Amino acid sequence: MRIQITARHGAIEESFRQFVQQRAERFQRYYDRIQEIDAVIEQTKGDFEVEIIVRADHHHRFFARERHSDARAAVDRVADHIERQLTRHKEQHRNRKHPDSIEPRESPAETRDDEDMNRTADEAG
Repeated sequence: MRIQITARHGAIEESFRQFVQQRAERFQRYYDRIQEIDAVIEQTKGDFEVEIIVRADHHHRFFARERHSDARAAVDRVADHIERQLTRHKEQHRNRKHPDSIEPRESPAETRDDEDMNRTADEAG
């Protein structure tokens, strides 16, 4: 997995670069088929705009952008958004062959109890 961190109109401190890289590496927990991650940090008028693009297998792309006065808070928000997207994609991909709409079968014991209750009601009435 390749991680590229880029700054527009400025430079990035090494500690902040490590922070972004650590957050980006956590995406592997949510979806293990990630091929590359691009993080772009731009500082404009006292705000930081962070955008992250995650490219996965089969040309899947996940994108999020956030603007905040604190750069680390912007990275956290964008990372949370990407994590939700990855989780949703993984769940849809994993469950596509087994939809939740299938009703669970009743066990034989439950069926027998229902028959006994119906028989008792018929005999009493």
